[in-house]
Amino acid sequence: MKSSRSLDKLFEEAHDDLAILVTRTRQLRRWTGLFRSQIDAELAPHCYLSSIDEAILTVYVDSAAWATRLRFQVPQLIPQLRTINPIFSKLEKILVKVLPPSYSATGKPSRQTGPTMSSENANGINSLSESIDDQPLQQALQRLARHAADK
Repeated sequence: MKSSRSLDKLFEEAHDDLAILVTRTRQLRRWTGLFRSQIDAELAPHCYLSSIDEAILTVYVDSAAWATRLRFQVPQLIPQLRTINPIFSKLEKILVKVLPPSYSATGKPSRQTGPTMSSENANGINSLSESIDDQPLQQALQRLARHAADK
């Protein structure tokens, strides 16, 4: 027989971790907006801030062509960013990295359409779904778990 826990109980147990994750996501979204406001409008939607560590900003772009365009802007961009927000005040270096392609069933590279999930995470979601009595939610979690990248 399945053990059942309410969603409220699950969210209560995960509250601190979720709060940290939500806060960090909001920060990165806000900083990404600030960053994008300082670069070419054509380039902006292809740039994603990954982290700000001390004096190093890591930015991912979705192709090598966009990476090259961004790298040309870096010398002028660093002083601009330092003045627009205190988070960038100690900025000395911008690392530009290209998002890796995902591979289709044919073996040909194709751009990833969204985040991927590991088998381990998929198994965790499946386990969670088994402990929930709400049928539509249980089915939704099982569908989500089927999207694991390495299944």
